[in-house]
Amino acid sequence: MKISLERLDTRGLRVDLPGSHREALSLVAAVGLRGVVEQTDARLALSDVAAESVELASLRVLLGKLVLSSAEGATLSGLALAMYSTPEQLVLSATLASIVANDLEVAVDDVLVRGRVTLTAPELVVRGDEGSLSAARVEISDFLLRVGGVELTATQLVGGGVKLGWGAAGFWLHATSLEAPAFGLRTGDVQLAAEAVAVGAFRLDGKQLTMGSAALGSGQVTVGLRRSSASESVTATHDIPTLPEPAATSLIELTTLDALSGQLDVDVAVDLTVPIIGRRKATHRLRVTIENGTLDYHALEHNLAKLEDALLDFSVRENALVLERVNPLFPARGHGKPVVIWDLAGADLELAQRARVRLSVLPQARLASATDESEAPASKKSSGIALRELGLLRINARLALAAPAASPTGQVRLDHVASLTLGGNVFHEPGGSHEGSVLGELTGLAGSLHALLLGTTRVDAASVTAASLAPIELAFADVQPTNLEVGLQGVALEGVTLAL
Repeated sequence: MKISLERLDTRGLRVDLPGSHREALSLVAAVGLRGVVEQTDARLALSDVAAESVELASLRVLLGKLVLSSAEGATLSGLALAMYSTPEQLVLSATLASIVANDLEVAVDDVLVRGRVTLTAPELVVRGDEGSLSAARVEISDFLLRVGGVELTATQLVGGGVKLGWGAAGFWLHATSLEAPAFGLRTGDVQLAAEAVAVGAFRLDGKQLTMGSAALGSGQVTVGLRRSSASESVTATHDIPTLPEPAATSLIELTTLDALSGQLDVDVAVDLTVPIIGRRKATHRLRVTIENGTLDYHALEHNLAKLEDALLDFSVRENALVLERVNPLFPARGHGKPVVIWDLAGADLELAQRARVRLSVLPQARLASATDESEAPASKKSSGIALRELGLLRINARLALAAPAASPTGQVRLDHVASLTLGGNVFHEPGGSHEGSVLGELTGLAGSLHALLLGTTRVDAASVTAASLAPIELAFADVQPTNLEVGLQGVALEGVTLAL
């Protein structure tokens, strides 16, 4: 059978595609339609098909594994089409001046793209299970892109040089540029809401999303921080805990602290049960000046409350910085009972001789054992020291980070921070869930991201700069962080990769 489409009345015409299930085109009207349709038992061919405009009441087409649909229909203008279809294969080529669809949806595997779409100069090419749809310009309202557990949204999105494809290699979506006045991202417990977003060289290939560049005028990141099982198993009373080992892959490498300078003030309120004395409550008003990543440990010691200052001394002995307990009646620095030890060597040992210690050294502390003590080993009974409550009160930090001497490592690598201010209160009560928070503001950020995990998404960025991160609010239940909110201003990223 051979039919000419010229002067054909297409009102209410429905075209069921051969070999398909519910895949169809339902036409309302066509203007200037021409071309030839040939159909036999084995094949359907459309040749030299063209139209000034085609109005579709609905659209649902299966192209290989990809489903292209619009329940509310679409308007096609400047159509030129050729198609050859058999039960085994579909070959289709179409160019248009534009496509306007109120609810266009593209679905393949676990990828979904949806929105009210206007495509300028689109081109559709299909050969079997392989195909592509490209457009010089794309305008989408109520945009949604969902890839597995990652969801991107925009109230209005404009893209240039957009092309999506599918086939044996999976689904891919590329764009020379993307712009959105308002943009959202959600993955796991992480949400981003941003304004004035511009992206260059956007590529989604399977489960990997890359951007040559990304910039946003302002926005906010919210991260839900889940409680660890360890924090939920704390008993009502306990001995002073052993110090944790550093993480194998740090969020921020400790050596970054060596470029930190400024002032850190905090009141440490401690409620202890101790031998002989019984209950001891004291507030230690720490006023710590940080210079080039180091602090004066004698000044820190003198910030302690009177009793603790009389009982505790720092000393350098046996290639280590030692916090020791001394007899307040006969104090002899360097001859007390070791409590906490920092093993030192080289420049760190020389620095300690001048009563200074690097901030990055402090987390490497270890609790003294019987072999570290000059006196006879104590019995293996509990130390008799139990922590009842700990409070970090009136936190007031005013810091800056200069360019580090060595290339930083870690997941977040900071090259520069013009200023960081922090304030707030954090509390710890064994078995309790006292709420606290730290508020802050950061300006002049420069750095990079390396294998940073946000929910189930890994993020890498060769360069990250920000005019400011403000406000920063970190909420605590006891000492466990529960939620982080960060305001964003003037953020720019280069070489971004998201492994979804």
